[in-house]
Amino acid sequence: MGYKRFGYDGPKEFCPLSAWGYLGYSIVFMIPVIGWAILVYCALSSSNINRRSYARSYLLAIFIFLLLLILAGGAIYAYCMGPQAQRVLRTLNTLMYFL
Repeated sequence: MGYKRFGYDGPKEFCPLSAWGYLGYSIVFMIPVIGWAILVYCALSSSNINRRSYARSYLLAIFIFLLLLILAGGAIYAYCMGPQAQRVLRTLNTLMYFL
């Protein structure tokens, strides 16, 4: 098919992706819900090894980002729940009781 333009003559599943291919897949993977489903499909399919590897690395980057986001949120929450924040929360609870 169009694999000769890459200078590749081997099996279809090992055909390299172009830079535009990587850009296109990045844009598709960013689409909520549908893009995530396509991301999981590409990460699990064996039709193209390069696409599968890219999807897996993209998925791993998302998981690492979410882990860092959860850790940062926990650190911010722990900082905000210090002794001074406890006093403010008690005051707010007292005010809410009278409302």
